[in-house]
Amino acid sequence: MAAVLGFLNHQAGPPSAYLHAQTEVAEFYGRLGFMQRGEVFIEAGIPHVAMRLDDIEPPA
Repeated sequence: MAAVLGFLNHQAGPPSAYLHAQTEVAEFYGRLGFMQRGEVFIEAGIPHVAMRLDDIEPPA
């Protein structure tokens, strides 16, 4: 994931990233800077939450 974020930052400047995270791993994305947007919803029978990361910084 860190390599993808670094690539995006290098290619287009500081973009935003948006994803649907399974609730069991939302904390992982939170540690990368993603913020939860909205309520939990069911996708493919699994609880998910929308998450967004603004102004992506290259990983340290």
